[in-house]
Amino acid sequence: MMRYDPATAPDPDKWLALDEAQRLELVSAHHRRTRAKLPNVQLHAAVHVIVENQLAERIDLVRDTLERLRAEGLDRHDAIHAISSALIGHMGDLLWKSAKTPDVHEPYFQALRVLTASRWRKGTGMGRQVIPHGATLPVTLTLRERDLIRDETFCDPDFATCAVVDGTGIRVDLSLDDIEEIQGYVAAEANHTNNSTRRKELDRLFDKLQVFLDTYNDQSE
Repeated sequence: MMRYDPATAPDPDKWLALDEAQRLELVSAHHRRTRAKLPNVQLHAAVHVIVENQLAERIDLVRDTLERLRAEGLDRHDAIHAISSALIGHMGDLLWKSAKTPDVHEPYFQALRVLTASRWRKGTGMGRQVIPHGATLPVTLTLRERDLIRDETFCDPDFATCAVVDGTGIRVDLSLDDIEEIQGYVAAEANHTNNSTRRKELDRLFDKLQVFLDTYNDQSE
């Protein structure tokens, strides 16, 4: 039987070829190996499996949410936990409340749309992760986001010239000071532009950068 590691996506076809009991045992075995302290082992494994099933079944919103949470600083395992928190909330509503929408799954999908790494960390009581002062973080940007920073703000026109191509976007290694400085340029342009579409793009970019400032701290608290 395959070995499960939430840090790496299992092969979708092999995962879906297993029956539910096998998937549950793989997830449970991983948490036993890591000696994870869980309040409800069975529920934790079951929700883990549901999320992995949705990812293997290529449900676009779930896959997009996972990638967005990873871009916001979560590793794959924590991103699954964050998605699981939305799923558990939805399951609780289905059990204790009557459905108020024609599609009973829509509240879950809406919870995924507004889910952020920062919100999940706050909800779980996780404080900001301390990193060495001046350490850099991998910030994933779309090409459009790069162009907004480079061409529409007062940021250095050479911004991201040495970026690493990452899928359909780029990855730029930035310190928290760098991120805060760029965020300031983005905010200034958002406040001054008369183009409503560009303002919305800049606002979304500002929020994306804020996630790093909410998640990491390079000073001892």
